[in-house]
Parts: sequence; structure tokens; C-alpha cells
Amino acid sequence: MDLQEPERKEPPESVIPMINVVFLLLIFFLISATLTPPVDATPPVSAADGERADPPELVIDKSGAIVFGALRGEDALAAAAAAHKSSSAGANAPFALLADAEAPGAALSKAMRGLAIAEVRKVALTTLRAAPASAADPECAAGGDTPC
Repeated sequence: MDLQEPERKEPPESVIPMINVVFLLLIFFLISATLTPPVDATPPVSAADGERADPPELVIDKSGAIVFGALRGEDALAAAAAAHKSSSAGANAPFALLADAEAPGAALSKAMRGLAIAEVRKVALTTLRAAPASAADPECAAGGDTPC
């Protein structure tokens, strides 16, 4: 007769506590994240053909507010200039600026002065390309005699 107790196997460790912690961390980071509000800026129309610029580094909205990420005003201007200088393209690359077509000229002037003080030498103003003459001219669209 065998009177020895059978060897007990320990149950495998459950991964459910680890999954719970991962979901709690995910929820924490989603709730604590700062979401930047979208900036409503419509660039002016330009008839000139030029190179396509990089995405704007600084935005001036309709009200004249200078925006860079979540920052506004002077802080946004300083942070954008510092980010441009430390970028891989370097200080020689043009600084991309998007100003709303209805933004006050004083705000654009203020931004340009701030960029000059921050020693940004090249600024590319983001614009929309003008519609071709055939689409803009009603006589061309109607098939008139004028060459389009």
C-alpha cells in the first residue's frame, strides 16, 4: 500500500491582474492627456507658383491669436522659434507660417518681429493656390472665345 500523498502542482499564475493594471494605466493616460483644440485658419489665396512648404510651425487664427501646439501668444512664438532652431533642418530652412486670410495685419507683423528677434531668417507664408483661370472665369467655363 502506497501511503504517500500525491505531489501537488501549483496552479499557473494568472495574467488577469496584469491585464487589469494595463487597462487602468491606459485609462489614466487617456484621461490625463492634453488635447490641443484645432485652430481654425484659412490661408490666403496666392497666384504665384512656388515650392510646397512644410506643415506650418506657427498659426495665426482669425482673431489674431498666435498658436503653437497648446501654447498661445508670446510663449507660442518663442517655443516655435526654439523648436525651429533645434530641428534637423536647422536655422537655414524656411520657417512655415500659416496666417488666416482674415487675420489682422498687426498680428502677422508682431509674429514677424518676434521671429526676427529670435533670429529666424527665412519665413515661408502658407497660402492656397488660386483656381485656374478656366474655373474662375465664367466666360471660359461657358465656352467663350477667350483663350483660357
